[in-house]
Amino acid sequence: MSAPPRRSIATAFAVALMTFSGGVAAPASAASPSAATYTIGVGTPVPYTHPTDTPASPYIDKDGTFWFQQSAALYGANEPRYWDFFTGTDFDTATRSGAVSDSVNPANAATGTTTPPGGATTVPPA
Repeated sequence: MSAPPRRSIATAFAVALMTFSGGVAAPASAASPSAATYTIGVGTPVPYTHPTDTPASPYIDKDGTFWFQQSAALYGANEPRYWDFFTGTDFDTATRSGAVSDSVNPANAATGTTTPPGGATTVPPA
């Protein structure tokens, strides 16, 4: 049987030395919880007033404003293809933002397709 590698012996010696010499710090105590309390309540259900074929995706912008976006991208030649952006306090109170929803991506203006600002899209099939 071979002798243990020097590194393993040195590591074991260092751990033992720190333990016996008080070199190992005591674990820090846990921070006390904040005084804030939270409650969750359930009220009367509110119907969702903006259904479409794509689930809404919420986000908070850099100014802290709540938004969500959703789209309709049906596949028929004469069916809708659009993005809608809503803003408000939450899903239940948000209203459609025409300024954002109706903006046009100049790169797509020539094709007559619609897309979220800065995105790319394709022409619906004929």
